[in-house]
Amino acid sequence: MIWMIVIIISLTIFFAGILVIVMQMSGRRKKGSGHVNIGGEHVVIKGGVDTKDYHYGEKAGDLFKAGNSMYGTVVSKNGAVHHMWNACFTFIGSGRREIVVFRNKMAIGRKREYMKHMPYVEIPLDLRISSIHCYLVGKGSGLVIQDAHSLNHTYVNGRRVEKEAPLPNGSVIRVGKTEIQVTYEYR
Repeated sequence: MIWMIVIIISLTIFFAGILVIVMQMSGRRKKGSGHVNIGGEHVVIKGGVDTKDYHYGEKAGDLFKAGNSMYGTVVSKNGAVHHMWNACFTFIGSGRREIVVFRNKMAIGRKREYMKHMPYVEIPLDLRISSIHCYLVGKGSGLVIQDAHSLNHTYVNGRRVEKEAPLPNGSVIRVGKTEIQVTYEYR
């Protein structure tokens, strides 16, 4: 009699566990599928920037930049709208241009492999640049630049950045031997 009760309880727990797993799996979407469930509404992402993990392409996330325009709309689980920085880096001398869209913070350095979780401008050929040389951080309606304890320092418009300095639109920053003009807008 006791064995039958133990077997019935064990089977009940086993099947309840399977039911919970099946229910959780049916509510999940395949990672990178381009679908997000927001407040019960199903939203399909058609490319953009995942502003939580800074993934590019058609990936799902808690905060995702998407929409009809070039910059799109940021959608979050709680319905809040988050703005993005659009920064253009023009390398003085070579004329190379790189555009980076980011939410709060990005980095500049020599080796991207150290900063896979954050937007990054990589300058691999200048050996005077640290792997993570400096950060650009959004504060209010402007950017500030923070030196990341680099060996050869960071300069803005010819002045050395001690810890943090304002980065006026159109400023020229120097990291290692590389000079870059930075223009940006806040969307």
